[in-house]
Amino acid sequence: MNKLFKIKYLNKNGSVLLLTLLILSSMLTIALGGANLIAQGINMNRIQMNSTQALFAADSGTERILFLSRKNEAFYGTNLTNCGIDPNFYLSFPAADTPVCQNNPNLATATVTLDSDGSTYKVKASSSASMYTFFTKGSYRGTNRTVEIFFK
Repeated sequence: MNKLFKIKYLNKNGSVLLLTLLILSSMLTIALGGANLIAQGINMNRIQMNSTQALFAADSGTERILFLSRKNEAFYGTNLTNCGIDPNFYLSFPAADTPVCQNNPNLATATVTLDSDGSTYKVKASSSASMYTFFTKGSYRGTNRTVEIFFK
């Protein structure tokens, strides 16, 4: 059988070249598939890092609301009831202890520096008769994450 293979296939001109090209193209296909998997993994890792940073920024806004509510008993009564008739409003923090109500979401940004690129969060509040709801939206490099808390 081995002798038959040698006689039948190896005596033809170009058959070794064709076999070599077939093997090399198979190896190239496997290598490109592996490179594609690695590139997708790197991209997913970058997206996860940005998502984590955005979540940290949103959590920072939530922690600030919790801190202000525990530190200042009048946080709900005076500061938030003066936000007007609109039940949905945004908060900005020009001073450490005093949130300011804004109807324009572009004005209600507090910058939290988590690394050299920085990240931001916005606090949106909603009030009803006996409940305040806070939505903090953290942003980092185009990735947004939101955390919601509410109080009675």
